Amino acid sequence: MPNARAATALIERDALEPVHPVPHATVPGEDFVSVIIPHYNDIEALNVCIAALRRQTWPADRMEIIIADNNSACGLANIEKIADGCRVIHAAIQGAGPARNEGAAAARGNILAFIDSDCHPRQDWIERGVKGLAGFDFVGGYVETAARDPSRPTPVEAWEIVFGFNFERHISVEGYTGSGNMWVWRHVFDSVGGFRASVSEDMDWSFRATAAGYRLGYAPAAAVSHLARASWPDLLTRWRRVVAEHYVLNREKSTWLVRWLAWTAAMPASIVPHAVRVLRSDRLPNWQSKSAALVILIAHRLWRTGFMLRLLFTAARPDGHSTLPPYDKGGSKSRSFAGLTFADMTLAEAVSELTEAAKRPGWRFVVTPNAANFAQLAGPDKFLLNLYRQAEFCFLDSRVIFVLAKLFGRRPPQVVTGADLVAALFNSRMARACSICIVGGGDDAPARLRARFDLPNLYHINPAMGFASNNDQVTEVAAFVTNCQADFTFLVVGFPAQELVASEITRSGLARGVGICAGASIDFLTGTQRRAPRLLQKFALEWLFRLIQQPKRMLYRYMVVSPRGILFMLRNA
Repeated sequence: MPNARAATALIERDALEPVHPVPHATVPGEDFVSVIIPHYNDIEALNVCIAALRRQTWPADRMEIIIADNNSACGLANIEKIADGCRVIHAAIQGAGPARNEGAAAARGNILAFIDSDCHPRQDWIERGVKGLAGFDFVGGYVETAARDPSRPTPVEAWEIVFGFNFERHISVEGYTGSGNMWVWRHVFDSVGGFRASVSEDMDWSFRATAAGYRLGYAPAAAVSHLARASWPDLLTRWRRVVAEHYVLNREKSTWLVRWLAWTAAMPASIVPHAVRVLRSDRLPNWQSKSAALVILIAHRLWRTGFMLRLLFTAARPDGHSTLPPYDKGGSKSRSFAGLTFADMTLAEAVSELTEAAKRPGWRFVVTPNAANFAQLAGPDKFLLNLYRQAEFCFLDSRVIFVLAKLFGRRPPQVVTGADLVAALFNSRMARACSICIVGGGDDAPARLRARFDLPNLYHINPAMGFASNNDQVTEVAAFVTNCQADFTFLVVGFPAQELVASEITRSGLARGVGICAGASIDFLTGTQRRAPRLLQKFALEWLFRLIQQPKRMLYRYMVVSPRGILFMLRNA
């Protein structure tokens, strides 16, 4: 919970006169300031903020305090109890940006002053903010990050004290101001429009304002204090939202992927120069605090690198989680890409959808094309393409295809690899509750799977090498699967043999359940083959791991065949 005493800790800053003034002038006795506070579930900090606003040197009859509550659990009535004399309004749309918009719509002042509910303004904050705004269209003030116990900050507090808020850099170098201490003329705000939701709203608003010709300035004397986050989970909660919002905003630029990858690569590289900044900081009380801040610096930059890469493979909402609803075949969560209709969903959604599909009557099958498969689909013979089009579910099994498609401005579906899908199904309750048939995987596959999973109903057939060239053997395998009537059939005999079997089963019309064409996925589960480490998978380098493992087998595939598939994708996506 916020601490009122710690929140009042402010570093006194002398006012800096704005340069290159624009034609704005405050009118003594006429300027009216509307202070707008978005609030959500932090009533104690809000109480501290309101108390500080009531002690302002600015005349009380020329200001109003508007609290835009964002569906707090305590309800408007409890907020009104601590906010006597303030205007409390309900902001129904979740998010700080929409709450600020509601506050601005209700405001009566010619000057709008935005402050966060967990900030503590200095006594002359309004007076200094109005003075700083006189020479600009909108300005940002100074934000100091304070620890609850300045003599003994936690490691996360120590890191935030050094890196938490740097409005001066945001304004002078990066061209935007944070909205937690932002001042703007009412007519300028109305001209630019409100804050957008689901993006980094203050950055987006500032960029729109400057693009419209409005001038941004810095008012360091308009100072507020903000309590640092005390724990690692609190820090990650904030940064998941911040990075995801930046990602959504960044995607609106034509060169967004190049910029995002460059920014991601800069994260680990920034550790060394920023470590110097920690060591030189005069705001940390001792070497213990500096050492703790260094640990958080390293952990945060590595976490942020991974999270930024993860966002490339998921659809994100502002908290960094998936926005996609369950997949509806043929609906909005299917995506046409390179001549095929892909399911555009997360791995968890895929597992849920296939588990439900296994309960329904009839047979349907899943394909997971990768770059090499795209190359084989590129030939003049459309037989293989038609095989894929028979599948009810098609998942993209190539992070390389995904990244390159993004880089060249295409819109690929989300990646759900066959290996990830099969592993997730076996690790779910499906393995114990459903009957399973395995086609391929080697003679010892059943024993290895039973040793690892509780599989009471497991059927297995291991066709001879090259069986797919013999129609009778394909029919025999299809008949075996049909007779099993299993909930899930894993066809792991390679492309296109597994698709041929799936097509033959479909043609018979007698089978039931879900068939999954997933190559070497069972080998990874049984330990016959070792899969690439997670880090390499996230960096789209699983192919390199397999190339090093099996150079004779994989060299031609990855150096000749897969590039042809990538070209096919770029021409047809």
